[in-house]
Amino acid sequence: MSRALLSRVWTSARFLTGDWKGQYQPEEVIFEVTTGCNLACPMCARTHLPEPGPVKTMSLGSFEQLAGRLPASVERVAIAGLGEPLLNRDLPNMVGALTSLGLGSVLY
Repeated sequence: MSRALLSRVWTSARFLTGDWKGQYQPEEVIFEVTTGCNLACPMCARTHLPEPGPVKTMSLGSFEQLAGRLPASVERVAIAGLGEPLLNRDLPNMVGALTSLGLGSVLY
């Protein structure tokens, strides 16, 4: 049984037996791997920020460290935010790291 399925069964059992106590376990987390963007989309909040600040990019090492610390309930990682994830040169390796941990990935 996968870690995500096991976590979902355990969480569902706690909910159904009334042993919930308001402790929610995330199924998805969001990582912003860069704050940089080469576009100015009219519907994006970044376009309308008065001063977006300096561009910061997450390193592969930081990404792997954070991904390795995720709780068992997490099934997928959304790579999104106010930056354009495709500008991070380590993106393919980041997706590979998630895959090796048995996690899905979604780009927003």
